[in-house]
Amino acid sequence: MRNSILLFIIVLLLPSSINAQFSRQPRIEITPSIGIFRLSNDNFSDFYESRIVYPLGVSIDYAFNPTFHLNIRGKYFKKSSTFSDENSNGDVDLVWKQTWFGIGIQRLTISFTGDSRSFFGFGFAFFSLDENEDGYLLARTNATTKNPKGFYLSGGVDRNISDKIRLRFEIELTSAGVGDGFGIETQSFGGIFGGLGLNLNLF
Repeated sequence: MRNSILLFIIVLLLPSSINAQFSRQPRIEITPSIGIFRLSNDNFSDFYESRIVYPLGVSIDYAFNPTFHLNIRGKYFKKSSTFSDENSNGDVDLVWKQTWFGIGIQRLTISFTGDSRSFFGFGFAFFSLDENEDGYLLARTNATTKNPKGFYLSGGVDRNISDKIRLRFEIELTSAGVGDGFGIETQSFGGIFGGLGLNLNLF
């Protein structure tokens, strides 16, 4: 009986505990990040040696309330390679540039101590693909667009460093196909990203 009463009191106090912590938190946060990204597309390594790249990224959060944030995010990488083209009897210097943006909702769970928090997010993803030399990879993929649309899922943990800075670890899954079919197939130019960032509390 005593345990049931204690549990009931904790449940009643939980919302006020979260709100008390959030009252000391900013409404707008920005998080620059760097990490490792593995592309889903099977053909990428045929021209660029590996599907592993190292994007730079940034994420901006606007807090509606202690639990839900509007999240806008973006990432970019550039990769160069030399491809031996048998048809032209020579080497071709290839350059691949990829940018993608996401907009969605992020749900946060704040710890009782306020030292850390976990989050889960999802939303829409918009890609921009750019390849020189007449698009060797895009031609192999039978691309019908260089600006595919898809989705993203993300999750991670923030840990306090100071009143204004948190260290963030995040995993992100994105998917968007350039041809006919579903983006989650191996033709997708999304993939899995794991990275570290600094969450800066602005306002």
